[in-house]
Amino acid sequence: MRARYAGLLADHERQIAALRAKVQVLDEVLESQRELAIGQEVIAEIVASDELPESLTEAALWVINKFGRGSPLGTGEIRAHLAAQGYNGSGKNYTAILAITLKRLRDSGRIQGVKTGIGNWLYRPAN
Repeated sequence: MRARYAGLLADHERQIAALRAKVQVLDEVLESQRELAIGQEVIAEIVASDELPESLTEAALWVINKFGRGSPLGTGEIRAHLAAQGYNGSGKNYTAILAITLKRLRDSGRIQGVKTGIGNWLYRPAN
């Protein structure tokens, strides 16, 4: 009987850990969504600055405006530029959060996106 309850407890603890991870991802997505509410004047300040912003949304926008003028950048290139500039994105969902952030920036018109033939997106500044 004890072994059965110990097994049930272990199962529930795994479920709770999985739910906590999902809540953390949702919190990150909601934070990213809130960050998209900044106005165009803030974009101008971000681009003018030589310092990488702390939030992922602003940092991605900064990278696209700094490095995406010549040729569009893919998500992997943006992630590499962020890392090279010292942005410390961590977590197993970092790439997914970056992709969602880029999609939201694209949907809001703050950056332009070009879909490649295989379903990947390339990004460039909106202006």
